Amino acid sequence: MIIEGAELGVLRETAIIAAALAIQDPRVQPPEKLEKARQAHRAFNYPGSDVLTLVNIWDACRGEPVCAPGSSDKGQTRGSAPTPSAGKLRRFCEVNFCSWQRMREWFDIYEQILRILKQHKEFDSALKRMGEPLCSPDSPPDNGQTQGSAPTAPALVHQALTAGFLRNIALRKEKNTYQISGNREAVLFPGSGFIIREGSDRGS
Repeated sequence: MIIEGAELGVLRETAIIAAALAIQDPRVQPPEKLEKARQAHRAFNYPGSDVLTLVNIWDACRGEPVCAPGSSDKGQTRGSAPTPSAGKLRRFCEVNFCSWQRMREWFDIYEQILRILKQHKEFDSALKRMGEPLCSPDSPPDNGQTQGSAPTAPALVHQALTAGFLRNIALRKEKNTYQISGNREAVLFPGSGFIIREGSDRGS
C-alpha cells in the first residue's frame, strides 16, 4: 500500500492511513455525549471515503486545511505543520472527541514509517513530493475523478489502498453488513461515514 502510494504520488496520505490502521480508531463516542461526538466527527467527513476522513482528522489537529470533494487547496503546502504540542493536542481531542493517547500513537507510528522510508533511496523522490496538495478543484464527490481525465489525488489514494487490501474488497449484503473474500462477513465500525442508522438512509 505504501509502496503503491509512493509510485502514485500520494505517499503522505497512504503513510497517514497506514499508521491510522495500526491503532484503534482515534475517535471516541462516550455514551453520555454520543450525539455531540457524532456532530464533532461529522466536521471531518470526506463524503465517500472513510480513509480520507482520517487524513482530515490528521490535518485538522495540525491546523492544516480539511479536504473535501470540490474544494481546492491550490498553493497550500500540506505536511509542513509541526506535530502539535501536548497542550494543543489535548484541547483538540477534548473539543473533537478524540483519544489523546491514540493520536500520540498515530503520530509516533507515522514518524516510524517515514524514518524507514528515508533509509531507502528509491523513496527519495516520493518523499520530496509529500507536501503537494491533495485536494483538486475538479474533484466531484463520487469517486474523485472527472470523466475522461487522469485520476485526481483522492482517487489515487484509494487505488493505492486497494493494492494492499485486495482480500478485503467487500460487497454490501444488507444495511451495515458486507461480504468479503472467503465467504466472510464484516460489519462497519460505528464511526464510519457509510454506516446506516435507524431512521436514516445514511448516518455518520
